[in-house]
Amino acid sequence: MPACDSLSSCHEEQPPVAGQEDMVKFWDWYVPRGRVSRQEFWLKYVLPSILLSVLAAWADGALGLPTTSTVSESGAVIGDSSGPLSELASVFLFVPGIASFVTRLHDQGDSAWLLLLALIPLVGVLLLIVFVLFIRGGNLPNRYGPAPAPMRWPWLGRALRRADPSHDDALELEAQRR
Repeated sequence: MPACDSLSSCHEEQPPVAGQEDMVKFWDWYVPRGRVSRQEFWLKYVLPSILLSVLAAWADGALGLPTTSTVSESGAVIGDSSGPLSELASVFLFVPGIASFVTRLHDQGDSAWLLLLALIPLVGVLLLIVFVLFIRGGNLPNRYGPAPAPMRWPWLGRALRRADPSHDDALELEAQRR
């Protein structure tokens, strides 16, 4: 093994580990940097989160795992809460949820401080959801980085172009960069 002058020169000589690129992509949801488009947010965070939550709730019920219930002072059950697998899914999704909300806010040129809107009961949460889920980001670079590249999934292309006219603008900007 050759002697290393610096840590970086030793690191460059190491062969890449199989699957390392996939792990980096996985951890991207835990580190809020850059920007993410509405399409990518819906398809890579919102839908998988919903599926994981539904699957965990189904597994709780199918396995007969106990759920917690909210009981009023009179002893009436007000509502059932989730079981242990659903709670575990919630914990697993919490940090990526915050990170993905931050990157969506960055796409619109807004600061992560807007997450504090969630502390305002009902109204703040609703405003934050509208900002993140429904308001499209800019097509130009901002202080958080370049505009996210449009997703290129053939089965989704036509629907996205019809639903979001800015999709064509983003493709044109990407072509101009090359």
